[in-house]
Amino acid sequence: MGVGGPYYIMSIVRTAALSWGQPIHYRSLTIDHTKCGTVDSSNFTVYVSITENFLKSQSNGGYVKYASGTDIVFTSDSAGTTLLKWEIDFYDPVAGVLNAWVLITLVSHTVDTLFYMNVGNVLYTTFQGGATGAAWKSSWQAVYHFANGTTLALTDSTTNAQTLSNNIPACVATTGQLDGGVGCGSVFSGSFLSRNTPVLPSGNAARSMGCWFKMTGGSATIESFMGYGGSNFGLSGTCFNLRYSITYIAIFAGGALQNRSAFTGDALWHHLYVTMPNGDDLTNSIIYVDGVALASSFLINGALNTTLTTMDVGADSTSSFANFSGILDEARYNNGVLSPSWILTMFNNESNFATFCTLGAWHT
Repeated sequence: MGVGGPYYIMSIVRTAALSWGQPIHYRSLTIDHTKCGTVDSSNFTVYVSITENFLKSQSNGGYVKYASGTDIVFTSDSAGTTLLKWEIDFYDPVAGVLNAWVLITLVSHTVDTLFYMNVGNVLYTTFQGGATGAAWKSSWQAVYHFANGTTLALTDSTTNAQTLSNNIPACVATTGQLDGGVGCGSVFSGSFLSRNTPVLPSGNAARSMGCWFKMTGGSATIESFMGYGGSNFGLSGTCFNLRYSITYIAIFAGGALQNRSAFTGDALWHHLYVTMPNGDDLTNSIIYVDGVALASSFLINGALNTTLTTMDVGADSTSSFANFSGILDEARYNNGVLSPSWILTMFNNESNFATFCTLGAWHT
């Protein structure tokens, strides 16, 4: 969550040519480049999480004109003339809580990246952040936030609109790493989420996928985080799933095909991602936990021909093993190979926004 103040307000004279309703308040947001790996990340979606009195609606003593939050806008300039693209995940005008996703053209690893938040513009009676999916790079095939912790949202934030189905017994809404999460498995009397014939990379095309996870049940058998592909357990290479079993996390691709990395589970939140380059047979696939690439501890490779039978969150597409017993958040699928810097930047941003991004003082 963001820092709540105190903030010292200074008056800035705006040009009359803007013809904006008053008052309009703005502040800078500065991304710490030391949290962004060793290469730049282009068209990166930054998570913004702030709780403070100034973000309450004006009727509740804050700066925001409309209780819907439509006048909360993100720009690349302090004057507020160049709008970025963003998505509001959650806004509470009474408590001043904002969770948003903002598309930044370039996040630099050598110099701090600066963007701005503007609030209070009376002209912004409708959402200004763009159409659904505008806040996400086109390589994202599916993005699930599972907000808001009370009502489980299964909608996809990308243009593909791949809404998930909740199986019976149903998974439940609960507290996630970044807001709401989805409770799966026996602890939550839940099953798993799924979608038939998804739009995802098939064959042995390049891909990345991942989520935040928190184990709550503890299992001596195999549990499945997420994945997609064929439903036939024994048909080699037709699926692409992420599993956990006692001392390792594994990519399972059907038959005996798998790539394992050592990991011992606990009750903490962890960021999990896997990448596989185009034309690969799992040899060059990489599993990342908390922004760090894990060494492969066991590999059986072979021809991959991932089918698009089903996509699952909290389960294996083959339904051959127990679904995940715990909480998942921010499940995502990508049709490219995310760089190590991108994955590290994502982890740093989403694990602690307050250390990733510095909030400037409010100006008027």
